[in-house]
Amino acid sequence: PLPPERLPNAGQMGVYVRVRGFAAPLVVLIAHTPDRRPPRLTFFGFYALGDFEESVGFGARDDGLPLTGVESKPFSWARPEDKPEAILIAPVELVGGEAFHLSEVDCVIPFFIPADPPW
Repeated sequence: PLPPERLPNAGQMGVYVRVRGFAAPLVVLIAHTPDRRPPRLTFFGFYALGDFEESVGFGARDDGLPLTGVESKPFSWARPEDKPEAILIAPVELVGGEAFHLSEVDCVIPFFIPADPPW
């Protein structure tokens, strides 16, 4: 879970991921839904094909990898009630079926760019 008091009232969210191995970790950003509708989700992934890979992404078309069959835009919000609630990471095989999968996620750092930066 993300602490809402630490997030700006409006902004954009990105994720730094450091991973090694043979996998494509999937990053899922979950938005708050005050009216109990299904949550707004942003999906994107990063490859790892050996030693540590460092990636920074905002969404599937902005440094993250697009996922087949999933429409996903960079995660941003304009109202305090639309702040993201959580980040989930799950491993995804690079090829379907019984593919070998071994990876280590060393570091995940969510970061936020305020819509109205104080500087």
